[in-house]
Amino acid sequence: MARGEQPLSRVLDATAAAMLMDAVAALGIGLRCRSWPVALGGAGGKVDSLTLNNGRELPAQAAIFSVGVTANVEFLEGTGLGDPGGILVDRHLRSRAPEIFAAGDCIQPHHLLTGEQWPYHIWPAAVDQGKVAGANLAGAGRSYPGLLPQNSLSLRGFKVIFGGLGPHDTGDCESVAAMDRSRGHYRRLIYRQGRLVGLTMVGAVADAGIYFQLMAQRLPVPEPLTPGRLWG
Repeated sequence: MARGEQPLSRVLDATAAAMLMDAVAALGIGLRCRSWPVALGGAGGKVDSLTLNNGRELPAQAAIFSVGVTANVEFLEGTGLGDPGGILVDRHLRSRAPEIFAAGDCIQPHHLLTGEQWPYHIWPAAVDQGKVAGANLAGAGRSYPGLLPQNSLSLRGFKVIFGGLGPHDTGDCESVAAMDRSRGHYRRLIYRQGRLVGLTMVGAVADAGIYFQLMAQRLPVPEPLTPGRLWG
């Protein structure tokens, strides 16, 4: 179920989301948009129905909820370190207490491209942050460059990789997209001031690492790739 008109609306544009929905449907899974559960029915500890916000009742044998991640910072109450979204840190991953460093899903790191602080729960980023925080505990004075949001999905051969700025953060950017319908491939690149800042790949994802390095290193791209060149 998706509360909006498509799944993953924060990271996928309408074209990529439509391809994802088609792939899910091909697996025999029904995806309902603009819908969410409001009640479970059943007796004796067993679920037998699910009521949606539109009043429709669906038969059910089990219910699985996936509603995101929240940092567990309750134990920091009263210390001044824990914000609702996670621990605020500086560029060295130092908390408001100078002698305490923090890393991983409990913090709000800086976004590599925008500089904004926000909770991003990504395993590779947590590993990188741990290395920086650990080194700085030993006095290394290292800086964390910032987190580059990225993620991927794989459904029985259907693959999607996305990262950088999402579709709602690209108002002042240039977008270049291409579709190869015969192979089920789609690619969308986002540029801002001559630099790659966003990426969506569906189907053909083998060279995604090259594009993420362009974003991570904030390298200039003299001439943005045109749709005819996106497939290499």
